[in-house]
Amino acid sequence: MPKAVSRNFAKRLIRNIFRIHFSAEAPVDLVVRARRQFDSENSAEGRKALIELFQSVRT
Repeated sequence: MPKAVSRNFAKRLIRNIFRIHFSAEAPVDLVVRARRQFDSENSAEGRKALIELFQSVRT
């Protein structure tokens, strides 16, 4: 992602969804690599994809 604003938005979004779907005691390390740019305009689509990804990791 070329702009710092987009990178920081994506980091905040990923951290927030991770906190919701994993407890603090969960011994999990994940690496998330964005294939497309995250921004506030397509955050709903990105949020949905991240939730699906984290749910697949949990099971």
